[in-house]
Amino acid sequence: MVGAAFAVSSLRALAMLTPFGNDIGAEPLPLLLALIGFFALGILASMSLFGVALAGVLSTRTLARLGHGAGALVGLSSIVLGIAWLTTA
Repeated sequence: MVGAAFAVSSLRALAMLTPFGNDIGAEPLPLLLALIGFFALGILASMSLFGVALAGVLSTRTLARLGHGAGALVGLSSIVLGIAWLTTA
């Protein structure tokens, strides 16, 4: 979901690629919202398909190890970030 949020947050670049000319503000709001929704659905679908494909390739044991490793990495990076903030404050 975080990846999808980052993708949707880059909608300015997407809007610059659309063939609206120089004034995107002149386009009707429902059209712009539909394009944004279509873009978001495409991102979510591609991320879901990648997750399904990855789950099919890796075993349950491997996924569990990766999950524990990712949790440990996030915990360790949070500790390091907290120490960095305390030392620079």
